[in-house]
Amino acid sequence: MPATISKGVFLDLETVDNGDLDRSLLSSSLSSWDWHAFSETKQIAGRIHSLNHYIFAPIKNGWYEPRTVRTSQTYGLLLIDGPPGHIGRLGMLKHLDLFDLSVPIVVDDVHRSAERLLLVKLAEAAGRDYEVVTEADKTKQFGIIV
Repeated sequence: MPATISKGVFLDLETVDNGDLDRSLLSSSLSSWDWHAFSETKQIAGRIHSLNHYIFAPIKNGWYEPRTVRTSQTYGLLLIDGPPGHIGRLGMLKHLDLFDLSVPIVVDDVHRSAERLLLVKLAEAAGRDYEVVTEADKTKQFGIIV
C-alpha cells in the first residue's frame, strides 16, 4: 500500500541545477507546503522564490556539512536532488541518522548509476520498496520509496 503524503513540511536536499522535477513539484499541490531546502550554493535562494526556508549547506568531506542539514523539524517528504552529480550523493548513506526514513522519499536522477544505488540503499535502510518513474522526456528518471 503506497504511503500517504499529508500536507506539512517538505525537506529538500538540493543542487543549484534545479531540474524539471523540482519545477513540477513547485507548481503542484506541494507548493503550499512549508518547504525547507538545503543547498551547497547560495545561488539557489534567488532561483526558487516560493521557498519558505533556504539553508546554505556547504560541502565538507564529499557531502553536505552534517550540522547544517540536521533539523528538529518534522517533515512529511524527503526529496534528494543534491549535491550535484560531480560531487555525488552517496555521502548521505553515512548520515542516515540525520533523516526520518519513515516518510516518503524521492531520489532524483536515478537514470545515473550512483543515484540508482542511493535509491536502492535508502530503500533497504528504510525497509520499504521503491518505484522508478521515467519522466516525460524519457531520458530522466526519479525513484520513489513508498
